Amino acid sequence: MTRENPLLLKGKTQVVTKGANGRRSHYYSVSTSADGKEVKTLVDSLVTQEAVTQVIEVGTLVTHVGDEHGLAPAAEAKPRLDIQEEETPFTTITRENPKLPLGQTQVVLAGVNGRRTIFYSVSTTADGKEERTLVNSAVSQEAVTQVVEVGTAVEKAEQAEATTSKADEKQLPATGSQDSAGLVAAGLMATLAAYGLTKRKED
Repeated sequence: MTRENPLLLKGKTQVVTKGANGRRSHYYSVSTSADGKEVKTLVDSLVTQEAVTQVIEVGTLVTHVGDEHGLAPAAEAKPRLDIQEEETPFTTITRENPKLPLGQTQVVLAGVNGRRTIFYSVSTTADGKEERTLVNSAVSQEAVTQVVEVGTAVEKAEQAEATTSKADEKQLPATGSQDSAGLVAAGLMATLAAYGLTKRKED
């Protein structure tokens, strides 16, 4: 659709809303005729996605009075419309996940920034400076919230600690056995030494 814009220069156009095609689903009943041919019968038809109407503005603003070459005296300048777009940052929400290891995070849904369209009326003051006035502001695309999961599972860590404790307990008897073997060897050497001294005295 087309509409006039008195703040846009005459002869200029601008797309305010971009059009998008819609989608329609058709449901058919298919049967086979006596001669073996397929016969399709329309059962229902539904709109699955609405079409977006494209809006175009046509300027009607005249900044001078006279012929097409601008030879006549200039008239008082009227305000013009300035359209700008800016991004709106997405927000992030965090939720716990008991199946994810403690300390780990994962992005379940990535955030997407939104967009906002801002309309300004721009006029020229007596001293030649531009003066901007906010006319309207509308969200042209909603931001998508980012979802992040934080792990809280500690089961694996506890199992690792339990395994380490059991391994330490098994190693303790080995240390004691080594000490006992050392004592036995020392006692044996002392006995042999004593036996040698006794034998010498008897000789």
